[in-house]
Amino acid sequence: MRSLVFPALAAGLLAAFPAFADEAWDSDAGEIIYAEDIDIHAVLLLTQADGIERRFFIRDLAGNYDDRIGMFDGYWVASNMPGKTTGDPCPFSIIAANGEVYDTWGQVVVEFDSPAFPSGFTALSGMCLEPPVEEWTAFLR
Repeated sequence: MRSLVFPALAAGLLAAFPAFADEAWDSDAGEIIYAEDIDIHAVLLLTQADGIERRFFIRDLAGNYDDRIGMFDGYWVASNMPGKTTGDPCPFSIIAANGEVYDTWGQVVVEFDSPAFPSGFTALSGMCLEPPVEEWTAFLR
């Protein structure tokens, strides 16, 4: 009996949290993975071709794998790395949901292609307080 309990428990946990291991996208901006949940935010990690990493904190998406209807707003952050730049810093820094301070950030809005995992998405992003108008698309890997 004990040998059946652990596999059943493991299978149940995997079914309850499918996105962490499986959600990955390709976009014209670079590779994106669903990295983690922090409070109400899903954290998507974008690795650009130049090696710069941007983190997208998408509000009300944490743990939501089957009700992704409508637009989800949030913000993105990036850290300047030695020899690389993410652009001009914003006029003031923000503290992200992960507790870190960033001076390069902007707004983002995400809309999924279908309401349930797995799905691609379209996003609009902007710099600092500018409205998110730069459109890009992420396709499932």
